[in-house]
Amino acid sequence: RLYEIDKKEELILKLTGGSDIVDKFGRPISVDQVETGLIVEIGYLSGKSRIGYLKPSPEAWEYIGVNNMIIDTSEKTIKIANSKYTYESPVVSDNDKLITLEDLAEQDELTVRGLDETVWSIRVTKGHGTVRLTECDAFLGGSVTIGYEAVQQVAENMIITVREGNYNLTAENGEYSGTKNITVYRNEETVVSLGDLGPGYGQISFDIAPFGADLFIDGELTTYANPVKLVYGEHSIEVSLGGYATYRGSLKVDSAEKRVQVILPELHSREPVSVVE
Repeated sequence: RLYEIDKKEELILKLTGGSDIVDKFGRPISVDQVETGLIVEIGYLSGKSRIGYLKPSPEAWEYIGVNNMIIDTSEKTIKIANSKYTYESPVVSDNDKLITLEDLAEQDELTVRGLDETVWSIRVTKGHGTVRLTECDAFLGGSVTIGYEAVQQVAENMIITVREGNYNLTAENGEYSGTKNITVYRNEETVVSLGDLGPGYGQISFDIAPFGADLFIDGELTTYANPVKLVYGEHSIEVSLGGYATYRGSLKVDSAEKRVQVILPELHSREPVSVVE
């Protein structure tokens, strides 16, 4: 399938063993070496729709490794570096599959071809995939960097568009940081768990008497009807209720599960607060 630029119409022609196919240096090549999107000169027998010869057009220009292209659909212009071109109906391909301009992402690496001031062909040489972050509680509000991509703030259900390839992913949040190697595949989603990069967690069960006492962990009022998930390390604990002594202390989370019993004595009692792990 060819698009005839001058007539702005499509041609379907046959290649045979007698077709002369050469590269830009005039050397014979096979049809497998002819890329989708190549701008060529052809000679053909119209009666038989058979290609006599096919060679790259010496008038065409080619930019390889383009990753800073800006498309303005309202003006139908394409900017590459400091040069601006127009476009009409360019052939856009990804793995020899025809796509549209809207399918391109800024992360894609492209080969762009054209004639004079017009772009006629865009080929994706390195496409993009997506990275979905899971188990990222320890890094919420922190940052994530994938390869040389710009740093982004970690959020729940986060999906990042990334150029295909192998990268180091680094997640940071204050004192916590971790790095792992990931591979992003073209047009596929890569699921990455951050759970093994952050600190460990423990499930703490609280048994507090009298019933109704308030529990504050690191200054925040915390419900304790069910086990409380806390990051490994030291945490400040306060238990209080009107008419009873207040307990203030610290809790070290260093295991997957722990049970803590706190019994507050009445204010007029001489009994001390009872705390048992």
